[in-house]
Amino acid sequence: MLSNNLLDFEISLFVSILFHTVFCDNYRLPETIIPKHYKLEISASVDDELSFKGSLEIVTQCLNATKTISLHRDWDLKFEKIEVKKIDTVQSYEIGDGVTLKEILYSKTEEFIMISTIEELEENQHYVIYFEFEGPFFS
Repeated sequence: MLSNNLLDFEISLFVSILFHTVFCDNYRLPETIIPKHYKLEISASVDDELSFKGSLEIVTQCLNATKTISLHRDWDLKFEKIEVKKIDTVQSYEIGDGVTLKEILYSKTEEFIMISTIEELEENQHYVIYFEFEGPFFS
């Protein structure tokens, strides 16, 4: 009985590692930019349709110079506004110059949003990524 349980465990472990290697790495975000602080505001609307609007501010640190910011996103969200701005410190930041965005791409399969910038984001610099969005409560 013990040997069957051990075999089941080994097969289960193998399948888990295989699944993670083949599928999960495609859904991991690059480690070039890490979040430090989030500020989320949401307001609901129950007039004609059950929906919501909101804004999200993500304070980040750029670990390696890059021209691409990748984030997870729910496919049903519609972004009204996206901005990236340089900031001086994470604790009490003054918003500095805006970063010029080149293009914004969406990947439905991985549920990513990829923001490309004209200029390179600087290593060890802090940035704030700002979104305004809307979406349905049920999709």
